[in-house]
Amino acid sequence: MRSVRIGDVVLDGRVVMAPLAGVGGPVFRQVAREHGASLVVTPLISAVGLTRGDPKSWEMARGKPEEEPRAVQIFGSEPEIMAEAALLLQDRGTRIIDLNFGCPARRIVANGSGSALLRDGERLRAIADAAVKAVSIPVTAKIRLGWNRREIVVIRTVRALEDAGIAAITLHARAKSDSPATIPSWEWIARAVQEVSIPVIGNGGIEKPRDAKRMVDQTDCAAVMIGRAAVGRPWLLQQAASILSGQTPAMDPPWRQRLGVALHHLTLQAETDPNNQEFFSARGVASAYLRGMPDARRYRPLVLRTSSYGELIEIIRSLRNQWISPHLLSTDA
Repeated sequence: MRSVRIGDVVLDGRVVMAPLAGVGGPVFRQVAREHGASLVVTPLISAVGLTRGDPKSWEMARGKPEEEPRAVQIFGSEPEIMAEAALLLQDRGTRIIDLNFGCPARRIVANGSGSALLRDGERLRAIADAAVKAVSIPVTAKIRLGWNRREIVVIRTVRALEDAGIAAITLHARAKSDSPATIPSWEWIARAVQEVSIPVIGNGGIEKPRDAKRMVDQTDCAAVMIGRAAVGRPWLLQQAASILSGQTPAMDPPWRQRLGVALHHLTLQAETDPNNQEFFSARGVASAYLRGMPDARRYRPLVLRTSSYGELIEIIRSLRNQWISPHLLSTDA
């Protein structure tokens, strides 16, 4: 199997778990690693918040040993602040820093960060250059095609990032103006791969294991990044890893096993969140595990009305225990 090297970090596979706002905390990332992700990435964190010692920002940067290797993704618009944040993260043991140049969220773009930087190539290059020079650990970058389909800047952007010393690039094959439903343009991933010698990680449109193989076959990208499709379906990561290593991916697990994964996930979450700060997002994750289950419309409202981890875990445990007869077990592909 082709290995992926990001600076001095060698990944054990070719599947990366995307940074996911709201749900992508330490437990989610641990579960992703347990199910085949070779690298996980934190949700984007404000570089300003880190340099000012904001407790929430540093809590988001916190990781667990079970997650490693893990990249911490930061956003900002000032090279000096991004460099300072990168150095602070390195001093606290971070192994990879990821620079976000692709987030389309209004609050991020409004201050000149995220995908706004795709319209300011000089500043984007300055941020990358400053961050790389500030630390000795690998610095990576996540980008999109451009601000819109009339302003595709992939080629000049990947060249500039490589010249700045970026160790790997993740390309989300949509523009900032595209909707999540827009069909991603994988041909630009293929062109980016041809332009640079550093690893290019393809992102966008992977919902099934065969999508991962199609992306690699069509683009020759070094690895694939999977996002929302793995929420409530972490086994998708292992299925994609299997097919990329030349193996036949396992079928989706039966419902009792799926609900067992959900129970494990929520139990870990409860243990690491004694103050219930992440409870509402945990309810959403629990609901995602029920996606496609017979009678899900009946059970999901029960999940979303829970008010404690204990209540939520008990509902999932009760549902799992219902799936005990072999003829009830699903083997959806």
